[in-house]
Amino acid sequence: MPYSAITISKNREPVEVVLGDCFGRSCEPEIVMELKNLLTEVGFKVSLNKPFSGGFITKNYANLPNNIYVIQIEILRSLYSYEKQQTKNSAFQSIQNRLLGAIQQFIGGLTNKIADSVQAITKPLLSPILDILGPIGASFDVKNF
Repeated sequence: MPYSAITISKNREPVEVVLGDCFGRSCEPEIVMELKNLLTEVGFKVSLNKPFSGGFITKNYANLPNNIYVIQIEILRSLYSYEKQQTKNSAFQSIQNRLLGAIQQFIGGLTNKIADSVQAITKPLLSPILDILGPIGASFDVKNF
């Protein structure tokens, strides 16, 4: 996101990351808030839907009833680059590492939630099999599958 796209009040620093979810129409609020919290924890100033709420992809590819969620992520270019020259600045590596760390945590958290959901669904279905395999010392864990 270009620096010119943000408005700065007298007492506030500029927003560095904008998460757009089309005002809740492209992603579940809990998911967006988790990402916002993780980005904030690594030191970014994060805004939700201001000044960007989501563009074509966010609006056209999200499908909440089918669990297809989309979040637009806008990052203030001046954090990692010289905007006019369109070259990386000295903070590029640090910004990249902070973003990657937050996104890796985000994906890891989602992966664990998915595995827990799969485990909850499959455990009752696998009970008869586990009853047979248990006496011979075998086990089955969806998370480690």
